Amino acid sequence: MRQNSLFRWIPAAISLWFCGGLFAVFGVFNFWLSELSARGALPHSVGGGTDNPRSLLHGAVENGAVAAFCILGWYFLRRRIPGSLPGGTLAVTVALLITVGRWLHWQLVGANQLPWLEPMLVWPFFLYAIVYGYRESKASVAE
Repeated sequence: MRQNSLFRWIPAAISLWFCGGLFAVFGVFNFWLSELSARGALPHSVGGGTDNPRSLLHGAVENGAVAAFCILGWYFLRRRIPGSLPGGTLAVTVALLITVGRWLHWQLVGANQLPWLEPMLVWPFFLYAIVYGYRESKASVAE
């Protein structure tokens, strides 16, 4: 690890734990909301339709997967052996692709009420960790 580099381990680790924790909390929250919606306790689920609980449950699974990939990426990047650095970078890239796919889906459907939120407040954390993992894996190969 180069000392004068912009990309360092501590900010990358903090960003991965922050994103992992944030998506885990939202995954649990989505699961709780899907349970409430299935019982008809939410205003949008009064009609008894299954679309709202299903989409909330799908969001809970996606959030859980993103959280798992963030923590997995942190674990692999922390080990700092040559095979784990690309693996950690790949795990964080998969987490980013899940969030991009979900964001794009809700943009196309027209139901994204804060379209700037994820690209401005979430994706930079993922991109930082990806660039860190890529640079460190290239540096470890060069050594």
